[in-house]
Amino acid sequence: MTELVIRQVKTNDLDQCVLIEAACYGPEGATRDRVKKRIDLFPQGFLIAEYGGQVVGFINSGATNLDDIGDETFKDMVGHEPTGRNVVIFSLAVQPEFQRQGFSIALMYSFIETAQRLNKEEILLLCKPDLIPYYEQYGFIHRGPSRSTHGGLQWQEMYLPLAKTT
Repeated sequence: MTELVIRQVKTNDLDQCVLIEAACYGPEGATRDRVKKRIDLFPQGFLIAEYGGQVVGFINSGATNLDDIGDETFKDMVGHEPTGRNVVIFSLAVQPEFQRQGFSIALMYSFIETAQRLNKEEILLLCKPDLIPYYEQYGFIHRGPSRSTHGGLQWQEMYLPLAKTT
């Protein structure tokens, strides 16, 4: 039986991550340069789902001391502080043919554990309104509409307070 492996990103995962990002997010997705910058600047906040030796999904993030994540420039890692108290999820993506098999769930739980190990206080994210219940299943709390209008959409802010591990 093939085993799912969740691991930290490696530089040579870039091409596959860019393809998955494009397949999942289309024109609103991160560019190759953005994905590369996230790998280079915060690999500890970038996890890969590998199945049968193939990258099938990922979750990536940046860290900040801010609570407001509506600033679009943060997606380019502007203001990223590796030791920031909060971690911000940018993308949770699984190749379409591997969706609905539990890979995003495994990525999210591993990411939550990683954020706790990094001593972060909260995980923050923006999502479309229809995804609020998805993130609530992990304990995320809906904060309300974001000031972000990326792609002409009204994004919703969510946060997950983390328990201290130390």
